[in-house]
Amino acid sequence: MFARLTTITMMVMGLAVGMIGCGGGGGNAPVATGVTLQSISITPATLTVGTGASPQFSATGNYSDGTTQNLTTIASWSSGTASVATVLATTGQATSVAAGSAAITATASGVSGSATLTVTANATKQLATITVTPAAASVNTGTTQQLTATGRYTDNTTADLTPNVTWVSSNAAVAAVNSGGLVNAVAVGSYVNVTASLGGASGTSTLNVTAPADALTALVIAAGQPFVYVGQRTSPTTWVSGNFANGTGISPYPASLTIAACNPANAASIDATGMVVGTAMGSCTITAHSGAISSAPAALTIAFPYLLSIKIEPATVSLAAGTSLQLSATGTFQDGSQKDITNTLNWSSNNTGIATVVSNTGQIAAVAGGTATITATPLLPALNPAVAIPTMTVTVPASAPPQATTSQPLVWDNTIADSSLPSNASWKTTTFSANAFHPNSIAVGCYWYLWYDAVAMMQVQEYSCAQSLVKFDVSALAGKTVMSATLKLTTGVTGVGYVPRSWYLHALAAPWSGTSVTWKNAPSTYYVASASNWNPPTAVGQIYNIDVSNTVRNWVSGAWPNNGFSMGINDVSFPYQISLDAFEFYSSEAGAAYGPQLIVVAQ
Repeated sequence: MFARLTTITMMVMGLAVGMIGCGGGGGNAPVATGVTLQSISITPATLTVGTGASPQFSATGNYSDGTTQNLTTIASWSSGTASVATVLATTGQATSVAAGSAAITATASGVSGSATLTVTANATKQLATITVTPAAASVNTGTTQQLTATGRYTDNTTADLTPNVTWVSSNAAVAAVNSGGLVNAVAVGSYVNVTASLGGASGTSTLNVTAPADALTALVIAAGQPFVYVGQRTSPTTWVSGNFANGTGISPYPASLTIAACNPANAASIDATGMVVGTAMGSCTITAHSGAISSAPAALTIAFPYLLSIKIEPATVSLAAGTSLQLSATGTFQDGSQKDITNTLNWSSNNTGIATVVSNTGQIAAVAGGTATITATPLLPALNPAVAIPTMTVTVPASAPPQATTSQPLVWDNTIADSSLPSNASWKTTTFSANAFHPNSIAVGCYWYLWYDAVAMMQVQEYSCAQSLVKFDVSALAGKTVMSATLKLTTGVTGVGYVPRSWYLHALAAPWSGTSVTWKNAPSTYYVASASNWNPPTAVGQIYNIDVSNTVRNWVSGAWPNNGFSMGINDVSFPYQISLDAFEFYSSEAGAAYGPQLIVVAQ
C-alpha cells in the first residue's frame, strides 16, 4: 500500500531553504503594525473531485495595505459537511468521503474565506502524460524550432498544451526556449533537453545545435545493431549516428525512432521513454528521425536469449506410492535473466512403473516401490545449443508414511493504489507505460515525483511507497516433517530508478487482518531468523527461489504463528528527482504470469 510524505523546497536569496513546519492552526499572520487582514481567498474556489481524492487547498490573506500573504499553514481549516469531505486543520488538505457538496473554510485573525468542494461518484479525468514533438531535432545556430506539447488524459483523450505547460531548457546558453515552446538556437552544443511540465507530468525533446556549415545531412542506423530480447527493454541510443555537412559525425546521435512492418504485429514497440520493448520473437523495420532528416529503414530483430542452463527443483524426492508432486524448472538465459520454463519442457520418466510424469507440466506421480529418473528436454533445441539435459530422481519406498505437498497459495493480499493520492502522483500513470503496474500486482518499492505548486510558488517533492503481504495456508501440513520449503516469485514489471534498492522478505510476528493493509498500518515486527535481503530484479520474468524452510517448519510446528510474509524495500531515502525505484511480482496464474508459489516437501 501507499503512504504520502512531502518535502517542500523554495529559493530565498539564491539559497535552498527547507520548510520543516509552519505552526498551528488559527495563528495570526506576521504583518506590520497597523496593517489588518481584510479577507481570505481560497484556491481553488470551486472544485469537483471523485470520492477518495485528496485535493490541496491554499489560503491567501489580503491586507489593508494592499499586500498578500500565504496563510495555508497558518489558518485554521474546517469542513462544513464532514460526511462529504474532511480537511486537515493545519494544512488545508481535504479528503473526499461521499457524493455531495461541502464548504471548505480557512480562518485566521477572525477572518474567514471559503471554497466549495463538490464530490461525485466518479473522479474527473486527470492529465497522465505529456509528449513533446519533435522528440529530437538538429537546429542550426541563429534559427528557431517550434516544439509542441500534447497531453494525454486518464480517459485517453488528448489536448494541445503547448501554451499551458512550463518550458525549461537544460542549457539556455545553447538552446533557449520561451513560454510558447519556441526554441532559439544560440550556440553550438549537443544533448540539450527541453522539458514541458504541467502538474506532475512532463515530456522532453532533445536538441542538437550546430553551425550552418555543420548542418545534419543524414542519420545512419548501424547494420546488425538493432536487437532486443523478448521481455526486455533496450535503449537504442547506440544504434544511430549523425553525419554533418562538413564531413564529421556524431555517434550515438539523439534521434527519435519509429517501428513499422512488424512480423508478428506485436513483436516490438517503443515506450513513452524511447526504449525499444521486445514482446514476441520476430522482426520489424526501425527508422531514426531528427527534424526533417530520417534514416533509411533498418532491420530490428526480436529474439529469445539463448538458454544456458536448466535447474529442476527438487533435485531428488522420496514419494509414497499414490502421491504426486509438481516439479519446477528454472532456465538461466544468455542475458542473465531467469524464467520459469516448467511448461516449455518435454518431461519423461525412464520407468513409468515406478513414477510417471505429465509430459508438458512436470507433475510426477509415485506408482510403486523403486527409483525412477525424470528427464526434462527443451522443446526448441535450435534456440538452446549445448544445454545440459537436466534430470531428477524419484524414490518410491516399498512402504512409507503418506506425504503432503502444497504448491499454490490459498490466501494472499495484494497492494492497490491508495485513492487518497493526488492523481498526478499515482505510479499507475501512463507516464511510466513501460512500468505500468498491473491492477492486482504485488508491488514493492517507491515512486518519487515532483510537481509545482503555482499558488505557493514552490517545487514540491512527494513519494508513494508500497509494501506487500502474502500468506499461505499450510494447515494441511500439520503433524508432517518439513524437509524443504521454497518461496517462488516471478517479477512482472521492474523499475530500478536512480538508486537501485535492495528489498527484504520477513515472516511477520504480528497478525494482519482485513483486505486493506496500508504502508502505515502494516505490521513491522518480524522473526529475525526469517529475514532475508535481495537485490532488485533486472528483467521482467526474473525468478526468485527463496529458501523459507526454517520459517515453514516453525509455522507447521506451531513455534511461530503463521502471519505470512512481508515484502518491502530497505531504503526509502529521497533521490531528489523523479524516480521509480519499485517493481512488482505477478499475482495471478494466467498465460506467462505466475503468482507466488510456496513449494513444500514434507513427510
